[in-house]
Amino acid sequence: MIKILIVAEETERNTFIKNLTDSLKSSCDVEFGIQKFWESESNYDIIHFHWPEHLSFRIKRKSLPPTPNKLKKIKARIQELKTGGAKLVLTRHNSQSHEYEKGFSKLYDYLNQVVDGVIHMGSYSVQEHSTLYPSSLSQHTIIPHGWYHDIPNTKTFESARAKLGISAKAFVILAFGAIRNKEEEDFILEAFKKLDLPRKQLIIPRGFFFNNFLFFRLIDYLKLNFYQKIIERKKKKLAPLNVQWDQKFTSKDEIQDYFNASNVVLIPRLKILNSGNVPLAFYFQKLVIGPNQGNVGSILKETGNLIFDVKSVDTLTNAMQKSISKTSKGTENYQFAKENWNWRIIGQSHINFYSSLI
Repeated sequence: MIKILIVAEETERNTFIKNLTDSLKSSCDVEFGIQKFWESESNYDIIHFHWPEHLSFRIKRKSLPPTPNKLKKIKARIQELKTGGAKLVLTRHNSQSHEYEKGFSKLYDYLNQVVDGVIHMGSYSVQEHSTLYPSSLSQHTIIPHGWYHDIPNTKTFESARAKLGISAKAFVILAFGAIRNKEEEDFILEAFKKLDLPRKQLIIPRGFFFNNFLFFRLIDYLKLNFYQKIIERKKKKLAPLNVQWDQKFTSKDEIQDYFNASNVVLIPRLKILNSGNVPLAFYFQKLVIGPNQGNVGSILKETGNLIFDVKSVDTLTNAMQKSISKTSKGTENYQFAKENWNWRIIGQSHINFYSSLI
C-alpha cells in the first residue's frame, strides 16, 4: 500500500483536500498536514504538495513570504525527504501565489523544478510549465479539478432568492470568489453597467477592499469599526446600480443560497490558471462565464460555456448578453462534472500517477 503525505490543510470553506484524501483512503495509507512535513519521521512513498506558500510562515491560515533563512530550511527539508526515498509531487493549482507573488516566486520556482511529478488541471498548465521550466525533469499528468459534491444543495430557487432579497424576475449574475484587486472589480462593474437588461442583478459576495494584505489582515483581526463603515458605505453606493456587494467569507449554507439564486456564474478574474468555482458552478447546474485564460479558458470553451477577453470589457458585456438565452446549459454542465470530475475517477488517476513514480 502506497504511503502518502498530503502537505496541506483541510478547511471548512474549501473541501478539495478532504475530498482528495477520502478518495485515496481505500487504496492508500494517507496522512495530511503541513506540520507533518516538518516533523514526521515516517517513511513516505509520496509527498504531495499543493500550495507552496503553505510551507512558509502561517498567520490565521494565511501565508507570509519566506525569509532567505526560511527558504533555506524548506530546501534542506525537501532534500532530506528526497534522500530518504520519497517521491515528490506538486499539484499546480496556481502559476504563482495570489498573495505576495514576488515574495513567493523563488519558492514556487524551486518546488516546480525539484519535484518528481507535476499534476496539472488542464493542458494549458503543461505548456506553461515547459516554457517556464525547460530544464525540469519532472513527469507530468493532467487530472482535472474534482467537483464539490459535498456542498449542501437543498435550497430552492425561490427560497434562496427570498433569503437574499432578490426579485424572482431578476436575471442574476453571481461573481463568486474573492475579488483580488481594483482592476478586477472595475472590469466587472463596467461590463455589467453596459449590459442592456432591465431586471439585471449582479451579486459580489466578497468584493475588493484593500490591496495591502498585511493591513487588511490586521484590521480584520482587530475588527476595527471604520472597516465596517467603509463596507457599508460601498454597499449603499453600489445598490442603486443593481449590485449586491459585500466583503465576507461565505459559509457552506450561504454558498447554496448564492448559487441557487443565480442564473449565471461569472469567474471574476483577469489573470488565472485554475478555478475551483468552475466545478462548483457545474455542480449547481449553472452556465459559466470566465476569462479566456489558463486552464479555465480551455475548459469553458471545450464544454460550450462562455468566455471573455481580459483586455476588453465589451467582450464580457457580450458574454453576459449571450448568457440570457443559454442558462439551460447548466444541466449539461452538471452531467459533465458528474461523469468526468467525480472523485472516484480523480482519486484513481492520482493513484495511477503515484504508482508510476515509485
